[in-house]
Amino acid sequence: MRKLLIATAAVVALSGAANAATCKIGMAEYAKVKTGMTLAQAESAIGCKGEEMSQSETGGFKSSVMTWDGRERGDSLIIIFSNGKLLSKSQFGLK
Repeated sequence: MRKLLIATAAVVALSGAANAATCKIGMAEYAKVKTGMTLAQAESAIGCKGEEMSQSETGGFKSSVMTWDGRERGDSLIIIFSNGKLLSKSQFGLK
């Protein structure tokens, strides 16, 4: 299941999907989010809401993939939540 979530996050990162949020983030915001945070806690630490790219429920596990745009074109933060808690995070190009 975790490999599927990570693969989904990679596809989202490479797709260049636009974030509806107006803020642009960098490595400082990336560093603030920690495993185990709720979505509300992560959004508070980052300073703006992310965009939900996917959501699924399988075998009692709910997961969602959220993205935030970086300051430069194509930069992004991707966070995977499982059962309401931050499971993993990754970034592409953040400075």
